[in-house]
Amino acid sequence: MVSILTWLNGLSDVVVVGSAFVFACYYLFEYRKKQKKYYPVVAVLMFCIAIGWTGILISFVAALEGNPNQFVNVTPYFSYATFPVGFFMCAYLAFDVFYDPKLKRSLYLGLAIFSICYYIFTFGFFDLAIQKPPVQVGNLFDDSLSPFWFPYYIVAGVDAINFYLLGTSFYKLRNKISGTERKRTTLLFYAMIFLTAAIVLDILVWYPEDINLVFIARICMILGNFCFFWGFKTVNQDQELS
Repeated sequence: MVSILTWLNGLSDVVVVGSAFVFACYYLFEYRKKQKKYYPVVAVLMFCIAIGWTGILISFVAALEGNPNQFVNVTPYFSYATFPVGFFMCAYLAFDVFYDPKLKRSLYLGLAIFSICYYIFTFGFFDLAIQKPPVQVGNLFDDSLSPFWFPYYIVAGVDAINFYLLGTSFYKLRNKISGTERKRTTLLFYAMIFLTAAIVLDILVWYPEDINLVFIARICMILGNFCFFWGFKTVNQDQELS
């Protein structure tokens, strides 16, 4: 029998994947009509979130079928494959809007080095980097990065940098403007808080023995998705974060 917490974890993940995918498609469709500069960037970020949480969606289906451990070596590839791409989208947005564009070359070089190290140490040393404890029938399999290997600290550091680049930038912009634009920028600031919290809680803080709590992290991701969607959706072309 599937446990209540498995339903909570699984259904919250369905909403994460579904909302991110729908929002990504929306931004791509709207970009074709309105040509808003940052819509493709946000669309790629949303696709990264959707793909990143698809592995747990697969695990949820396996749990409903009564064989929760059948995809233990598949789920992590979804969970961690798109992380550098998502970070690149956030960093690109931050530098294009808030920072000196001349620093982009250094940014791209740093991202290239980070991505190479991340992929080598995560997928080249798969069993060292990722914790994949089997679970009993009725429960949901989930994975996490091992605190005893490099990718754990790479993700922690990059997540902190990511929040600093975009979170603090949205907060500073929020304090310089007023009215409707202030409300929109506040949504984007909240989005960064929720997305950062979701990544930290889901991947870094709650280890596999805390699987029953990770639905809270996914609720944070859902809130982040919606804040990002409404924050960018309501930004007018002539006032687009500039």
